Amino acid sequence: MKKGTIQPDHMPLNKGRLMILGMPELTLVESSDIEEALTRVVLPDRTAVSGGVKDPVEFDIKIPMHHSVEVAAMEIWYRLNHDPIQGGAKLDGTMMFPSLSDAALKTYSMVGLWPPKRGIPGTAASNEGEMAVLTWGLSADDVLPV
Repeated sequence: MKKGTIQPDHMPLNKGRLMILGMPELTLVESSDIEEALTRVVLPDRTAVSGGVKDPVEFDIKIPMHHSVEVAAMEIWYRLNHDPIQGGAKLDGTMMFPSLSDAALKTYSMVGLWPPKRGIPGTAASNEGEMAVLTWGLSADDVLPV
């Protein structure tokens, strides 16, 4: 293979999937990037080093509003996290990226996943029938490559 060329059978963004333990598979219309970062500590000499701790990650997903089973599962999960005494209902999940041929698969395990926010779309009479999607903000304590 020639150096610097993209290998065949890439992982297209439109095939990404999110499975959350105990829930139906979600049909992702879109998901935002998931960025992880280590905490930084600034030393007295003004150099930065790793603090050794990762903050929780946050990202958004969009699912079709007319997928009633998926929407109902997300609404129940969201409501379960409204109870401050119980501490919410964190679940584990897996983000999967299959290749074009499905011969290769890259997965990331998400630990302590929960939905801290929900976005309901606005309406517009000028819209010509675009599909309505719900936006869910998700937070995970950790993301691990599998």
